[in-house]
Amino acid sequence: MKLSLLSLFLVWGALLAAQQIVPLAEHAQLRRGGDPPAPAALMTCENPDLSGIERIVAGAFNTIRVELDTAGLGSDLTDYRCIGCDEAAFGTVELRNDTVVYTSLPGVGQGLDTLGFTVCSATVCADTTTLVFLVQREGRTIELGNQLIEPESSTEIIVPEPELPGGAFCRTITNCADAYPGRGQRFAFLTDSDAGNDFRYKAARYGGTDTVCVTVCNAYGLCDTYRSTFEINRQPVALPFFDDFSYDDIRPEVALWQDADVLVNRTYGVRPPSIGVATFDAIDYAGQSYQQIGNGRRANPRDYLTSVPIRLAGQSGTVLSFYLQAKGYGNRPEVMDSFLVQFLAPDGEWDTVFSREGLLNTSPNTFLPDFTGESVPVPAAYQYDGFQFRFVNLSTERGSVDNWNLDYVKLSNQSTSLVTQDLALIEEPFRLIAPYTSIPVRHLQAGGQSLLADSIFLKMWNHRADVTPVTASRYRVTDATDGTLVGEGGLIPSPYFGQDNGIAPSGIEVRGATFDQLPSYGAVRNYLFALDPAEDYTLATTYQLTVATEDGGFAPGILRNSTATQLTELADHMAYDDGTAEVAIEGQGGNIIVQRYTAFVADQLIGIRIRLPRVLDGAGDQGITLVVYGEGQDGAPGELLYSADYPLLYPEDIFDDSLQAFTSYALTEAVDLPVGSFFVGWQQQEADRSLSVGFDRNNPLTEGQYFDAGNGWQELEGSTRGAIMIRPLLIGADVRPTATDERESLTEFIRLYPNPTEDVVNIGLPSSLIDKDLRINVYAMDGRLVARQRGTTVVDVSALTPGMYLLECRIGERIGRQKFVRR
Repeated sequence: MKLSLLSLFLVWGALLAAQQIVPLAEHAQLRRGGDPPAPAALMTCENPDLSGIERIVAGAFNTIRVELDTAGLGSDLTDYRCIGCDEAAFGTVELRNDTVVYTSLPGVGQGLDTLGFTVCSATVCADTTTLVFLVQREGRTIELGNQLIEPESSTEIIVPEPELPGGAFCRTITNCADAYPGRGQRFAFLTDSDAGNDFRYKAARYGGTDTVCVTVCNAYGLCDTYRSTFEINRQPVALPFFDDFSYDDIRPEVALWQDADVLVNRTYGVRPPSIGVATFDAIDYAGQSYQQIGNGRRANPRDYLTSVPIRLAGQSGTVLSFYLQAKGYGNRPEVMDSFLVQFLAPDGEWDTVFSREGLLNTSPNTFLPDFTGESVPVPAAYQYDGFQFRFVNLSTERGSVDNWNLDYVKLSNQSTSLVTQDLALIEEPFRLIAPYTSIPVRHLQAGGQSLLADSIFLKMWNHRADVTPVTASRYRVTDATDGTLVGEGGLIPSPYFGQDNGIAPSGIEVRGATFDQLPSYGAVRNYLFALDPAEDYTLATTYQLTVATEDGGFAPGILRNSTATQLTELADHMAYDDGTAEVAIEGQGGNIIVQRYTAFVADQLIGIRIRLPRVLDGAGDQGITLVVYGEGQDGAPGELLYSADYPLLYPEDIFDDSLQAFTSYALTEAVDLPVGSFFVGWQQQEADRSLSVGFDRNNPLTEGQYFDAGNGWQELEGSTRGAIMIRPLLIGADVRPTATDERESLTEFIRLYPNPTEDVVNIGLPSSLIDKDLRINVYAMDGRLVARQRGTTVVDVSALTPGMYLLECRIGERIGRQKFVRR
């Protein structure tokens, strides 16, 4: 019996199957809570408890009726007395029977007067009632001036020493009330308050003036506010405007866009117009779910993608064009969800000029809509300097849901149709191995030919209206570890990808071949099978097209989409996934889900690395039970080899830049693996809700995934196919179990220069730390490993596309990371 997976959305009230595919709740690699707060000797300011104290501003007065207990004193009470009024230091007191008028002295910083009041008859006085008057100067606002700052850049602000009577007791840093529309700005104190209240500010992308207030208060609630303004510099740009998101970054280009909500990626889109899309995923700029608004029946705006201001005064015939795809490999937007295009009118209002609703609930999960091109003319009323346009998705749910993929955005008054003089790659080149995306060298060499890729493809989208000749094209296979050229050859014309170098117009063209047809196949194969089995390697396959007739007016994007690189990782683990989850898989209580792997040489399993996305509203106090099985006689899982309970750990809570948030668990004892199949997975513990595990839809497996719901093993199959993101770690693996104890960090010792750079990055490290064990990994900001080397402090990054990267140094158990920019 085989059980199908459910579709990508939950059907509430329906009977849940043994497992289901669900949307992600977040993108862990994007999560951030702002800059970490500095150690603070002072607490965050709140309204102090001043019960029993009458607070008066210096120079003002207050009238209070004194409540006296006159029981038993009779009714003829005219002898009202004030005890201590003549000695009041910070004000004057006038007693009018049972009413006190306290007038505070001007110029007082802060002071307390304690006064007693009573009333007497001929023989007895009432109990004394005490009133405490707190006289304070008014709180001050100190302007620290305006800073001109570039989008997403940082600056540090010096805050003067506070001059508060009695000294500072608490402090708070907040956004002041202002009309600034940007999101994602960050600020934090640099030190604890004993060293001052200076702070660091990192700007958002949106042009305008932002305001930050540092408020410092004393124990009696007297507060001074230090107010800083930041003018985020956004100058209007000229036509044409073009972005196809073909760069290696996870956020849209700062020079073009004022929001950081959408996810730039190469995994959610299906057959896009060019490689890379912007996914409206209903996850905010910090990688977390938006808060629910209302009862969930009405769609609310989630992600924005807002252009920079554009100079359109005096222009005419301007047209905005773009390609749009609902769902892709993500979650389906329904008809109550929608995608909007809005133009900014001169009066500051956003006008909706285009809308599209989501898909019918009856559309099957196997339905993958195509990208469709849209053109929206810009009317004359919007032709002014400072014009902006924006895209926004409306969603009824929380989490990474109701996804839309946007690509190939163009605003021009010259090229005003969907036709563009451009031939774009739409998919990365092939990996050298299959079906694994990563495997240790020793297993690859033992598995031999069976583990090398078979079918390979060159996929292009011709945006021209006529047949486009390719001027030149080439593929290269290099060892990214040291830059060694392994093999290269022409793409088209060629005997393997076709002799015709003319690409058909207005659509996708796919050229296919087999790996062994490439003239460099023998050299690549020989290189792989001669590698040191004890080492790790990364090989890069690059496609590069040159088309002389492409429209240079849309550079650099239109040129950038002609080059793409795919990495083949030969590391310390086995994996079928590409490191990116589009959705997640969940099992019901007690269910076991496993995935098959093959040991091509006898080995030992020493750890398990698993992608554990967060779930909405938390996973509770459950843990995770990891399991390992041998192979049974029928090819299904057989003997249980290992089972242990572990706590749920999210590495981005522990280490900065956790890179796709894989959690590593070391086995309590190594599991011997004979040659043959073994199965790695987890058992869902009994809990209020199920645990999510990452599911990569770009690398579907057709077999080898099983579940046991208590009735024996059954094969996992259904309309939603993918790779479960769980990776066995074998002998020699750097397990580094995720734990709450920080490893000794190298970060403070690392200095990268020049930064930004165009060709090489030099790593500044103390000479005592540089040896042959120094390992360097370079990651794109979406977590993909793009370069690797050992033993040298000079890293060649000239082959990387412009963008931000993370460089990681490892020496023994020590690790450090720093970011750099490839210009």
